[in-house]
Amino acid sequence: MADRSTFFEMADEASGFEQAFTKAISVLKRGGMQSMIAEENIQRFSHGKRWNHRANPHTVDGEMQTMSVEWATPFQEIVDGDLTLIPRAIQSISEQMHGAQMRMMYQTLSDVCDANGQTVDVAASGSNAAAFLDMLRKIEFGVDRDGNVSMPQIHAGHQAAEKMIADLEAQPPEFAAEVERLKAEKSEAALARERERRSKFKMPEAR
Repeated sequence: MADRSTFFEMADEASGFEQAFTKAISVLKRGGMQSMIAEENIQRFSHGKRWNHRANPHTVDGEMQTMSVEWATPFQEIVDGDLTLIPRAIQSISEQMHGAQMRMMYQTLSDVCDANGQTVDVAASGSNAAAFLDMLRKIEFGVDRDGNVSMPQIHAGHQAAEKMIADLEAQPPEFAAEVERLKAEKSEAALARERERRSKFKMPEAR
């Protein structure tokens, strides 16, 4: 009787490949997230799926959400032994996961802003420029670990961003002066909050 082919016997090798494959995706995904959020502001779970912020009761409680992506491997590429499908699969999966994370992040931010009234309406404000000033009046600046004020970022689609920039650049000098005044006011307020926060901690005496 002719020998029959057997499959899936290389369990250790398959496990090693799966771990390396997953690690490669994780590295790419982490790099994509760090391009949007500083590493020190990214938190990871070791167990559980829900969280709450006991130190800040205003922080919204949350729960982990499931993301799913799909990659189809053409059978012919397997038959042909085309090993380029491995990096292509890693790249595709990591890009899909990054896109899903970005959509989830923007949706979460939108939900929180809506719930707290931290929104601006161009129609109600009257123009992009007026809405921009309304946004600056509502937002709070942050301070990084080095004590520098962090300027807010604006995320918008390409066409919307181009239109907004054109509208802002077309404003009179008084508009730019008001923007700078608000930036200075918000920066000082951020530094004052940071000084107050630091005053709650006992700092080591200088020698």
